[in-house]
Amino acid sequence: MKAFFLFSGIKISLLKKDKDKSELECSVLNFEGPKVFLSVRDKVENVGNFEEPGFHIETFPHVELRKAEKINIYLSEERWEQLTTKIDPEAKGGYFESRSPYDRVSFHYWDKKML
Repeated sequence: MKAFFLFSGIKISLLKKDKDKSELECSVLNFEGPKVFLSVRDKVENVGNFEEPGFHIETFPHVELRKAEKINIYLSEERWEQLTTKIDPEAKGGYFESRSPYDRVSFHYWDKKML
């Protein structure tokens, strides 16, 4: 897993080797600061009005993404399955995006077998 800050938010890139893991962690590559933790759970309750079903994000401390020490991202198993098995033709792999109380969050999953 790799994470990058973009103008529009944060991008999480995932590879085939990440697919079978339910807990992932990385540092944001183009920014000195937060660590990103991704957890796949049976069910994810959405706390914010902005978040898509099966997705939740929170920071510690409760500040904007770029000022956080830790970014926790939760995806439901259903959302994870869609991300890692369905091709988005424009993204040329798995793709999911959601708004959040902090910023936009996008996920890309790359697997040569999907193309």
